[in-house]
Amino acid sequence: MHDTPPQDWPESVWRDYVNRVRAGKRLAPAAWPNNSKAALALSFDCDHETFEMGGGRHAVGRLGWGEFGRRVGVPRILDTLRKHDAQASFFIPAVSALIDPDEPRRIADAGHEIGVHGWIHEPNATLTETEERDLLNRSRDTLETLSGQRPVGHRAAHWDLSDNTIRLVAQAGFAYDSSMMADDSCYELICEAAPTGLVEVPVDWVRDDAVYLLFNRTPDPSHPDGGRSSANFLARI
Repeated sequence: MHDTPPQDWPESVWRDYVNRVRAGKRLAPAAWPNNSKAALALSFDCDHETFEMGGGRHAVGRLGWGEFGRRVGVPRILDTLRKHDAQASFFIPAVSALIDPDEPRRIADAGHEIGVHGWIHEPNATLTETEERDLLNRSRDTLETLSGQRPVGHRAAHWDLSDNTIRLVAQAGFAYDSSMMADDSCYELICEAAPTGLVEVPVDWVRDDAVYLLFNRTPDPSHPDGGRSSANFLARI
């Protein structure tokens, strides 16, 4: 992080920040299969107890709140998807999967995709490059062992990316990332002016349930709205 205030940054600094990761060509198809007017992608993040622990906290009530997603939320979602014969992607922190190894197996056995969502829902911007690489690989290997399915998709916890995240995800051979918001359709990811081979499946707060449902009992007083905005963090199932 540059020590000077942003208004004093030389052009070389702000251009370097902007160009570290950029959106490349749009990858939306010219037409959808069966002449459909649109396509719908369903994805769910199974943070559960790691939503609390990834922030370094372990409040019993908040851990129980996360357990609700495991006991009630995911089973209801799987039932609904089965009813409509629909497939979805489930992004799972490795520790969440280790707490209940049956969950990723049930999801994969039902024909759904398993994606990487951090080790313990840790924010990537707090990690060194070595730490982030290690946790990315450990998370992927753990999910593969538990589900029998090797993840090809990555979604950063809290959608929080470090300067290294996209490059590390590309180096690890993932097919796509789903953490960024540069477009409303899929696009190619460019890292340090070079194509990464990664497809970005973009996210957006208004399409996430956090904006509408997340409750924060201890808001951040430094936030303009007193921290009451549910969009401070993702509300996870």
